[in-house]
Amino acid sequence: MKVLSSPDIITQPSENGLCLLHAIRGECHILNNAAAFLWETLEEHSQQSKDGLTPEELAKKLSEKYNISYDNALTDVETFLSDAISLGIITTLSES
Repeated sequence: MKVLSSPDIITQPSENGLCLLHAIRGECHILNNAAAFLWETLEEHSQQSKDGLTPEELAKKLSEKYNISYDNALTDVETFLSDAISLGIITTLSES
C-alpha cells in the first residue's frame, strides 16, 4: 500500500503539533508532533509526486527523525495510517 495526503486538508501549526481541517467535511483533527511530521512528510511528497509513500518508507523517515528503532517507528506509522485512513485525511493507492 502507498499513501498520499488528501488535497482537501488545510493545515495550521499549533503549539503541540498540527491542526488539520478537512475542508469538505468541516472536521478538525489535532496531530501530535510525530503525527505532524508524518503528515508533513506525506504532504511534501504528495506535492512533488503522485506515486505515494509506503508505510516502510515513512517508518524509516520517522526512525531517523526521532532516533527510535525502525520497528517502533513502523508500529507508530501503522497506527497513524489506520487512524488517518478512517478519518479520510489520506488517500491510499494500490501498488502496481
